[in-house]
Amino acid sequence: MTETEEETVELLTEWPPPDYEADLSDYHKDEEYQRPQVKRRRVTCDLPTADLSLARWLRRQLPDLRLKYGFDGVKNPKTLLNLSSETEEGRRHLESELRILQQDTRFEVDPKYYYILSTFYDRLHDLEKALEFSLKSLALHNLCPDALSAMLVGDYLEKLRTLNEEEKISIWLYSKLKKEKCMKTQTQPISYDRKVVSLEYCDVSAEQFQGFCKSKVPVLFLNVPNPCKNDWTREFLKSTIGECKFDVKKPVKCSTEWAGLETEGSKLVSDFLESFDGDNSDREYLFDWSLPLHGPALHEDFTVPEIVADNYLTRTSRESLYNQSWPSLFISRAGTNSGLHIDAFGSHFWMYLVSGEKKWTFYPSEAPSAPCSRTAWTQCSDRAPSPLCPATASV
Repeated sequence: MTETEEETVELLTEWPPPDYEADLSDYHKDEEYQRPQVKRRRVTCDLPTADLSLARWLRRQLPDLRLKYGFDGVKNPKTLLNLSSETEEGRRHLESELRILQQDTRFEVDPKYYYILSTFYDRLHDLEKALEFSLKSLALHNLCPDALSAMLVGDYLEKLRTLNEEEKISIWLYSKLKKEKCMKTQTQPISYDRKVVSLEYCDVSAEQFQGFCKSKVPVLFLNVPNPCKNDWTREFLKSTIGECKFDVKKPVKCSTEWAGLETEGSKLVSDFLESFDGDNSDREYLFDWSLPLHGPALHEDFTVPEIVADNYLTRTSRESLYNQSWPSLFISRAGTNSGLHIDAFGSHFWMYLVSGEKKWTFYPSEAPSAPCSRTAWTQCSDRAPSPLCPATASV
């Protein structure tokens, strides 16, 4: 018996036990004595995903990769992981680890094993294989993605509450891969007649607005009733959230983080606002900062416009990650920007401009020539609770 086999065997006491003196001849002669069956433990897959395997490898190889590929200015761990996975050395490591995984026969009925295989094929850009193993993982979880995506939103959210974390991340990965395949295989020319529509806020019903969302037409509302009880001057912001800390975001070239923004430490909101008075050209960003979670005093001063008040995330359980995340706040100096990206979950998004000017650039994400088609979706999408697209909110 090999060492590996011994680890999977549950040892039983010797039979008969040493102090057992019963005469076996008392058994019926026509009854054959059966040795007890050796029980095997169910082996749970604890192998690393592609990202975990890559991270362990990167800790050893990073100095050499920095010298060879010029990663010197890159600090963000996720960006380093993504960049290294595209190097010749990174791909060789992933391919080597994948071959070892495929030789392991202990987990043939374990859905986690096939999920892990899918993560490797995803990193290696083998979309068909990644989908194949992702679907197999879901099948072993007794989950049908087509049936899930056909559910009404309310029914799906109820179903979601019955799933464990492993099942949820399996659904997320499959949904992401399917979306990526759809974007990559779109070959027929499509007319994207989606010019921004400007409308008076009071002339549009919630139902009409939902129609714009479904057709993915950007809408600019004019003369929106002010949702702020007070004027949000810098002094007012200092008095309500000045003592709150936030993670400073900055646009970083070559970053694969969401929207090309990376965290550069933290600071008080009051210090951040006071920096606007100087000649500081630093492009710091208070970005997507949750008012309910981090600035409740300011949140109480804001009323979400009725037309966008209903969204799927608020229907999730209160313990869910994004249930109380919005509305959120954005503040920056002139000239600060975020990169081209796809919003969390591929969702619709609304913003209310309190003061200043802001420029938005829209690009149809499903277009085959979308400049952000792989990077934006693969690296910049949060784990979606479903293949559906909930609406989210911001200020």
